[in-house]
Amino acid sequence: MALSLDRLSWREKTLLGVSGIVIFLAVGHQVVVRPIVLRIQGLSRDIETMEAEVKAGDRVLAQKNEISNRFTMVREHVSQAMPGVDPGADMLSEIERIVTSCGANLLTRKIQGVEKGEFFEEHAVKIDLEGTMPALMTLLYQLETSPQLLRVRRIDLTSTESGGQNKKCSMLITKTISI
Repeated sequence: MALSLDRLSWREKTLLGVSGIVIFLAVGHQVVVRPIVLRIQGLSRDIETMEAEVKAGDRVLAQKNEISNRFTMVREHVSQAMPGVDPGADMLSEIERIVTSCGANLLTRKIQGVEKGEFFEEHAVKIDLEGTMPALMTLLYQLETSPQLLRVRRIDLTSTESGGQNKKCSMLITKTISI
């Protein structure tokens, strides 16, 4: 039962040709055109997002001198208001205050030293403490939101030997100070 085009009338041949072209165009649209259009739309969205980020960056760059002047003014004010204060000791006292307010027990504390950069100094303190998980979570939150801009660099958490609710925790806390 082979299809013989010779037996079809002129009208049937035309309809067969037109339907073949329509099917070819539909498949071509789904396979070729649609993926390209979707890719172009995705790229357009990405470009719009990046343009918004660039505009925000341009606004910050436009205020560069004002920000630099404020930074210089605040740095001078802070250095005048707090002459001779040891940042490590100040940091330790803030950490002890936060640990006490959270209900955790501070076991040991040790100043790890100062890492000096071109425009900053980073002071590090290692503490060992013990407390319940809610107390440790509160401690982490208060450290990260402290007015001294303390940052928890590393945290090691272990269970105590008694297996109770208390956990032993070791933290490396840093504070960055501009020079």
